[in-house]
Amino acid sequence: MIRVGGDFMSGRFLAAPFFCAVAGCARLRWAPSPTNAGCAVGAIALIGLTATTHPPMTSGAETFADGPKFGVSGVADERSWDYPNAGLLRWTRERPLPAGEWVQYGRALHGQPRVVVRANIGLFGYFAGPTPHIIDAYGLSDPLLARLPARQPWRIGHFERDLPDGYEQTVQTGMNHIADPQVAALYDDLKLITQARLWNRARWRAIWRRNLGSRS
Repeated sequence: MIRVGGDFMSGRFLAAPFFCAVAGCARLRWAPSPTNAGCAVGAIALIGLTATTHPPMTSGAETFADGPKFGVSGVADERSWDYPNAGLLRWTRERPLPAGEWVQYGRALHGQPRVVVRANIGLFGYFAGPTPHIIDAYGLSDPLLARLPARQPWRIGHFERDLPDGYEQTVQTGMNHIADPQVAALYDDLKLITQARLWNRARWRAIWRRNLGSRS
């Protein structure tokens, strides 16, 4: 539970039980005493370690200006890369957070009905808003690219894909212009599965085909 996740998501599976534990403690009747007060202060201090100016995983976030640091395991310390522009205690009145180039690019695209190809879509996509259509090169939010092979070499969480010929035009026009017939058929099924009405018969036939390999 504690070790799984990798990168900056290590411990993420403890978020739900931690929330439940806090909710349970909030309903308890605590007798006022130095011991109970000390326990509360200690718990707050322990939780506060996750929001320090220098994150526990790093010796100093400023030293990773060229990218995240990699350990001997090959797992990147992504937090050292993101913390300067998104860490809570880095906020100031002169420099409100989040900041950084992804935020700037997203704000520049906000409200524009364009199709763009982009990786690292988190902050970028949030600040770009719902009007642009972002094709996620890592395939995290793109059902077609998620099912295509990634470029080599890759690292965990960064499985970049090459766009099939005609895919960007397909997204722009709404008509299937993908050159590869197999990829084109896959796109048609995925469009039904992800965009058609919930109880549409064609959608359920596409789900059947893609899960059981049937072509009927």
